[in-house]
Amino acid sequence: MRSKKGILMPETLKIIIAVLCIALLLYLLVSMYGLFTKKSKIEQGRSTLEEIFAKAASLRDGETGKVLILAPNDWWIMGFREGDARPQRCVSTTCICICEKDNADSCNEAGICKSSAETINLVKTKEIERAKAFNMKVSRAGSVITLEAE
Repeated sequence: MRSKKGILMPETLKIIIAVLCIALLLYLLVSMYGLFTKKSKIEQGRSTLEEIFAKAASLRDGETGKVLILAPNDWWIMGFREGDARPQRCVSTTCICICEKDNADSCNEAGICKSSAETINLVKTKEIERAKAFNMKVSRAGSVITLEAE
């Protein structure tokens, strides 16, 4: 008569190894998703800044336009001028950034900035809230561009 312990042991070992492999695959999947999500938010921020600057470039002196701001959710639109504590990415006198938090240091870690030789006035810092799109009013007066969240 055979021992039942000897028959069940290899099967139990296979089940344990299978469960560990599935857990490892799930961990890798979640890690990869996190990488793509972070990259996606940077791309969304870059796209939003491009839209703002394209609208500003298309305006003539005295004109006003609007840009619909959709993404990235829970990030901040901020403006920096010469003399302000600014992110390292701001290379000219003024720049606009979309960053994960509402301070210059967060823009260095996770954010996108675009500099301009023209003067840019951001009326107030604005959080891009989840599921709430808003309009950004863009107006030009000579070489001064004013951005204001509505």
